[in-house]
Amino acid sequence: TVTYLQVGAIAGTVWEDSDADDIGDAPIEGVILSLVDANGNPVLDGNNQPLTTVSAADGTYSFGNLPPGTYGVTQMPPSGYVSLLDKDGDDPNEIRPITVVAGETNEDNDFVLISGCPSGWAHWLQLHPGETASGDPDADAYDNFAEFAFAMPYDQGAGSQWLGSTAWVIQPSSVNPDTIEGVFVRPKGAPLNVTYTLQYASALGDPTVWQEVVITPSMITTLDNGDCTETVTIHDLESVTGLTSGEGFVRLKAVLDADGGNDGDIDHVSMVEVEGWTDTDFGICCKTYNVPYLLETRFTGTVSSVNEQSLVFTGQDLTSLSALLASGTYYLEVTSGDHEGHRFDVDSISGNGIVLENDSDLYAATAPFNTMAGAPPSTLAGDTVALRRHRTLDEILPPGGFDATGDEETADEVQVYANGLWTIYWLYDENDADPSTSRWVDSADGLMRDMGGTIIPPGQGLFFNNRVVGSETTLLAYGEVRENDFVRPLRTGNSLVGGGYPIDQSALDRSMTLSEGFFGSRDFKTADSFFIWKGDAVDGRSGYDSYFLINGAPLNPALIRWARVGDSTATPRDEEALLLRNRAVFVRSKDGMPEYTMPSPWAP
Repeated sequence: TVTYLQVGAIAGTVWEDSDADDIGDAPIEGVILSLVDANGNPVLDGNNQPLTTVSAADGTYSFGNLPPGTYGVTQMPPSGYVSLLDKDGDDPNEIRPITVVAGETNEDNDFVLISGCPSGWAHWLQLHPGETASGDPDADAYDNFAEFAFAMPYDQGAGSQWLGSTAWVIQPSSVNPDTIEGVFVRPKGAPLNVTYTLQYASALGDPTVWQEVVITPSMITTLDNGDCTETVTIHDLESVTGLTSGEGFVRLKAVLDADGGNDGDIDHVSMVEVEGWTDTDFGICCKTYNVPYLLETRFTGTVSSVNEQSLVFTGQDLTSLSALLASGTYYLEVTSGDHEGHRFDVDSISGNGIVLENDSDLYAATAPFNTMAGAPPSTLAGDTVALRRHRTLDEILPPGGFDATGDEETADEVQVYANGLWTIYWLYDENDADPSTSRWVDSADGLMRDMGGTIIPPGQGLFFNNRVVGSETTLLAYGEVRENDFVRPLRTGNSLVGGGYPIDQSALDRSMTLSEGFFGSRDFKTADSFFIWKGDAVDGRSGYDSYFLINGAPLNPALIRWARVGDSTATPRDEEALLLRNRAVFVRSKDGMPEYTMPSPWAP
C-alpha cells in the first residue's frame, strides 16, 4: 500500500475520426506509444530501452508505476493513418507536459487519427499549427488555402511533384486532340470544404470580364495518384465555356467554406493563374509568328539576397529543382519589384540558391538570353520571381505538323532574325515521305544535324514559309498568361519582335513613346519605325506596311505621333491595334533600347 501511494499513472485512448469532424469516433488498436520525460527524451525501462506500450482493442493505453513528476507521451500512427490532434492541441503526435501525482492517474491523454488521407481544411490546419488561409510562409505566388486546394506544399515554392508550382495547366486533350482540357491536382478530401469554379473570358482586358461555371462531376474525370491526392481533368474546355472561336482564357477559383457548408459562408477565396490558347492559321508562303504564352512554372518565390551570381531564397531547399536542368534550359523572370519583367538564364541550382548566367551581349542570337548585362544587381532582393523553361523550335513548330522534303527549295522553312543576322531552318526528311523522320536543320549546316532543340527566347519573332500548296495549317499555342511587365531588349537597327501577351496592341499600349526612349523625327529615315509584313493579313502578299514616330520639334513640338509612311495627312496611328498577339514585327531603333519594357496590358 505504501508503494502504491508513491507512484502514479498516465492513461488515454487512441481514436479514429471517421466523419471529418475532429472528434474521435472509433478506437484504434495497435498504436505504439512511448513515454518521454519533461524535455521530450525517451524514458528507459530496466533494460535501458525506451518505455513503450500498445493501444488495446478498445483503443486504451496506460503507463503505470511512475514516480511523481513531469512526463509526456508520443505516438506513432500506424500505416494508413495520419495524426490530427491530441489533448494539448499542439504537436498531434505528442502530449507534453503531463503531470503525475502519487496515487493518481492522469487520464484522457487522447490522440485522434484519421484513416487514409487528411480529409479537409480543418485537418490541414491541424497539421500546420499557426497557419491561416491567407498566410504565405514560403513567400511564393500562392496563399496557404490555394496550396491546400491544389495540393502544393505550403512551405516550398517549388510546388507539387505533379504540376510544379503551377496550380493547373491546359493542354490538348489526350482523348480528343481537337479539344483543350484543363488539369489540376487536389487533396482527395478537398471537396469537403472547397468549391472549384472555372472562370472564362473570350478576351483579356483591364479589367478582364469573367464568366464562370461551377465544376461538376459530369465535367471531369479523376485519377487517384496514390499519395492522398487526385488528378482532376476538365474535358473539352471549349464546349464547357462556349469559347469555340479558336481562342479563350480560363482560370480556376477555389472557395473555402471552413465548416463544410453548414453555414453557407464563404471564408476565403483564392484565384490562380490564367491559362489561354490561340489558333493561328498559316496560309501559303510567308507569315510571321509569335507565341505569347508561357511554359509551366516550376518555382515561385521572393529573393532574400544576392550573392555574386546567385539569388538566395532563405528557408528554401531548392536542391530537387536541379534535376530540371538536365532536360531543358530554364530562366528566372522577375514578376514584381524593382526589376519587373527582366529575365536571367539559369546556370545551376543548389541548396537555397539559383545561380544565374552572366550575359555580356543582350542581343546575341545564342544563349544566355538575359535582359540585363553582367552580374545580377543586389536590388533584386525583395523582388518576386518565377522559374520557367525556354521553348524550343520543335515545341513552337512541331516537325510532324508541316511538310518535309529532301530539298531545301521545296520544304517548309523558318527564318529567325537576331543580332542583325538571318538563320534559316528547313524541314528535312531523308526519306521524303515519313513525317516521323523529319527534322529542322540549319541551311548553313551540310551535316543536316537536328536543330529542333534550338531555344527561341521570349519576344523573338519568327518568319514561317509554308511552301506546299494545299497544306495550309492551323497551329495551336497554349499556356500560362504573363501577368507582369515584359522586357525585350532592342538593338540599334532592326529587331524581329514578338509581344509578351495574347492581346492585339497599339504602339501606345507597348509604350513606344518618346518618354520611354523611342526616337522621333520628321524624317522616316532617321525616326524609330516598325514594319508589319503584309502577308500576315493577306495570303501570299509580300512587303511591309511601315510606320514611324513623328516628332515635329523644334518647329512644331505638338506634332508627336506614329504615322504610316506615305500618308500625306500623317493620320495618328498610336492607338490602333496594329501589333498582333500571334505575329511579329520588325522594330528599327536608332540608338538601341536595352531595357525596353512593355507594360502588362491586362488585369485579372
